Amino acid sequence: MTFLALIMTEAQYREIAERVIQSETFKLSKNYQNLLAYLVDCSLRDEVPKETTIAIEIFDKGPEFNPAESTIVRVSIYNLRKKLKEYYDTEGRDDRVKLVIPKGNYRVEWKVLPAKEKTQVAKQIPWKKLSFLFIIIIVVLFSIILVNFSGSQNSKNSLGEMAIPSNSVWEPFLNPLNNTMVVLGDLFVYAEQDELTNRNRTIRDMSINSDLELDAFLDTMADYTRSVSRLPYSLLIKSSAFCMKDISPLFFTHQKDFNLRVMSRFNSEDLYGQQIVFVGLLKTLGIFEQYFKSSQLNFIENNQMVRLDSLGNQISYVQDGNPVDFHTDYGLVAKFKGPDDNAIILFSGFQDTGVLQAVKNFTDLELLKQNETLLREKFGYLPENFEMLFKVTGVDRTELNSQVVYMNELPAQNSIW
Repeated sequence: MTFLALIMTEAQYREIAERVIQSETFKLSKNYQNLLAYLVDCSLRDEVPKETTIAIEIFDKGPEFNPAESTIVRVSIYNLRKKLKEYYDTEGRDDRVKLVIPKGNYRVEWKVLPAKEKTQVAKQIPWKKLSFLFIIIIVVLFSIILVNFSGSQNSKNSLGEMAIPSNSVWEPFLNPLNNTMVVLGDLFVYAEQDELTNRNRTIRDMSINSDLELDAFLDTMADYTRSVSRLPYSLLIKSSAFCMKDISPLFFTHQKDFNLRVMSRFNSEDLYGQQIVFVGLLKTLGIFEQYFKSSQLNFIENNQMVRLDSLGNQISYVQDGNPVDFHTDYGLVAKFKGPDDNAIILFSGFQDTGVLQAVKNFTDLELLKQNETLLREKFGYLPENFEMLFKVTGVDRTELNSQVVYMNELPAQNSIW
């Protein structure tokens, strides 16, 4: 909260919140209006309500409500954050003061944006092409894996040409005694039938990212006239598929098996008994968003991360430009402990560009050496757990250049789970 936010009166806080609650984004969702108003009221009283209290006060649950058996509050808070983002992407894009619900708690904070900062309005995706794009990407994925399986031995700069040192970033994932899973970020989609035209459509809704969120959406739209059904597949992101051409030779040439799964089919039980490599956009992290609880970075928008420097000044990392033209993206590599004392490494970014370069920086032999050297020079040793952020520039995901803009050692023992 900035100085401007600190000197506002309670009446000003409430006026800002009320403008959001009465907006077009919220006016058709009485439940989310009530939930946001309740959280604002609690925050202004310097209270952080418990999950059970919210269930009783807002969702008319009885005192016997058990958060371990019902996710209604967590799902609703998740969707509320999505609605706030939708509001600030559209009606509230010029608002100087934003309502934010930080991940991990149920407290509303007021964030003041710099006068020059603007929230980008999300571009609509041609959803009618989703099913065709899905098929094309699957074909490309398997083609890439097959081609690189046969050609990886000939790569002049492949990690597969040398044994990975025992102190390398990759050691726990290639260790023959460990099980390893590669998880590809994907997007949730569902089917919808228009009864008037009798046409079936595959829908990708940015605010619906799981079966639970689809159920919550349908619960709040009792008058929804279209028939909705779940699909046995999801939308695979292009970068998730393309990155396999760099990752698969690493495993194949070290004779290391790995399991492959998409994020929408990953569950909490998969966090145990294996090392995990995640590849995908930041918005597809799913349960791995827990990582930000131990990070100095804060992922607050689909195109922005922030952190505080040693003097308390906020530093922003913002994706900018159209990916088909000259643009700036950020690639994130983070290695940290899972709940089973297992190793997890994330290769992520705002767009395909950041993801592709993040993977390349740790699968290309020379780039891996350079980045491990940078870590050793900064900390005096190669930290077991760390995060690195790369600024990536290029044109149409090609001619990419990257530079390290941030490095940090993460805690040896992780309490985020």
